[in-house]
Amino acid sequence: MVLLCGMGWLSIFTLANAFCNKYIDFSAVRAASGIGGAFIMPNAVAMLLIAVPPGKARNTCIGFFAASAPLGGWLGSLLAGVFEDWRWVFRLLAIVGTVTTLRLQSYIIATLVLSVAFFIAFVYWEKRVAREPIMPLSIFKIPTFSALVTVVLFSFMSYATSPYYMIAWQQLLRGWTALDVAIGWIPFAIGAVASTLVAAWLIARLPAQWIVAIGVGVVCISSILLATMPRNQSYWEQTFPAILIGSFCPDFVFTPAQIIASNSVNRRQQGVAASLIETLNLYEASLGLGFAGTTESQTNKGRINPIAGYRAALAFAAGIAGAAILITAAFVRVPKNDRKGWEDEDNDAADVALVSGRAAEVASGSNAQASGRR
Repeated sequence: MVLLCGMGWLSIFTLANAFCNKYIDFSAVRAASGIGGAFIMPNAVAMLLIAVPPGKARNTCIGFFAASAPLGGWLGSLLAGVFEDWRWVFRLLAIVGTVTTLRLQSYIIATLVLSVAFFIAFVYWEKRVAREPIMPLSIFKIPTFSALVTVVLFSFMSYATSPYYMIAWQQLLRGWTALDVAIGWIPFAIGAVASTLVAAWLIARLPAQWIVAIGVGVVCISSILLATMPRNQSYWEQTFPAILIGSFCPDFVFTPAQIIASNSVNRRQQGVAASLIETLNLYEASLGLGFAGTTESQTNKGRINPIAGYRAALAFAAGIAGAAILITAAFVRVPKNDRKGWEDEDNDAADVALVSGRAAEVASGSNAQASGRR
């Protein structure tokens, strides 16, 4: 029901966006549509993790779920290139560019102060007041979990920045159309599907932190390739390898991160852990592009040298990816996952938050098997 409500909300406000003629209206409606996504993604991941026990099946399911994001993004760009007037692409780029280069006016400062105050109030409520906290703070005391959250955040911020500035480079400096961009991103779709299978295969064979490190490393390499491109160059020299290499980031980070998170906590907290990782995936674009846009605007003052601004933003993406690699190597320590089923977890049915009839069926079957083994 929550998924259906979220999808309905997202559909209604996305449709409303098509009829917005003013910037403020567009921004407000777009923000409202994001509420639908916030309902959909965490609950979808929680349902998946509760319905499928640890093991090869869960690894494969999470891998394919992670592939839906890059594939959906590519398909959306393809449809936009085929059906949309090219002017709309530049209008959307202008909207995002304007948001990321706004000066710190008084209302922005006030909003930042309020956000910090609300965050402190939320932490106090969850720790001191709530009997059943939405986000149990104890989850951050689990070994490597806080480091994992930081790595996922940095890697997704880098991953969101690189494609944005690659597309801006191709369209604004090299004259590509939206359809050209969609066709040029075909290797991304192919690589995303391949990375799904490879990541699921590697989970049972390598320590998960090394898979995450590989995923962060490829987006770092991709950002460096894009940052060092000349203004005009053949697509095949640096753009193509950057797109293909970067396509392995989502599944090589998201899939093992979800598995590490879910396997680090008990069954009752798995939905919370998975939702937190997915929430980072939703916030990365705004955070990454916000910092990258500030870096670009400060480097390209006066708008006279756009290449320098783009390169600075891509260097920022490579830098935070490099920081994520160091954090992974220093603090994330998770042995390779070879668990199968629920046998190593708390099988108390009262602790399991059942979110669908299928989840209840799987949990009941698992409990019965565990009782038979005893």
